[in-house]
Amino acid sequence: MEKFFEITEKLVKLFENSQCSSFNVSFEDFSLDLKKEASEVVQRAQVAENKGQKEEVEDNLVNIKAPIVGVFYSASSPGEKNLALVGDYVKKGDTLCILESMKIMNEIKSPCDGIVVEICCENEDFVEYDQVLMKIEKNSE
Repeated sequence: MEKFFEITEKLVKLFENSQCSSFNVSFEDFSLDLKKEASEVVQRAQVAENKGQKEEVEDNLVNIKAPIVGVFYSASSPGEKNLALVGDYVKKGDTLCILESMKIMNEIKSPCDGIVVEICCENEDFVEYDQVLMKIEKNSE
C-alpha cells in the first residue's frame, strides 16, 4: 500500500510541474482525476500580452502580429542562433520567428523588406492572437 501512495504522490507532482490542465488515470478500483484552475494560464498570457503591446503608428513601421495563440521561439531549435535580431536587414519572406501551437511549429515570415527595429517578446513567451511580436522599418521605395 505504501508503494501505491508513493506512485500517486509522484503522479501529482509531475502533473503540478507540467503544462497540462487536466489528468486522469484509472487502475482497477482506483481513479485519480486532477485539474488545474485556468487562472494560471490566463495570468501567463496577460503578462506576455503586456510585454508586447506597445503601439506606435508610423507610415514606415510594420507591426508583425501573432496570427495564432502559441509559444514564441526566436530560433528554429534550442542552441541555434536567433532567426532575427534588432538591427538585422530582412527580406520579404524571410522567417522572423516561430510560433508553436498544438505541437505544430508555424514560421512567421516577413511581409516586407526592412530592418528589425524591435522584438516585443522573449524566447518561449506565451503570446496571444494579434499580439505584436516585432516591428520592422520598411524600406522606402
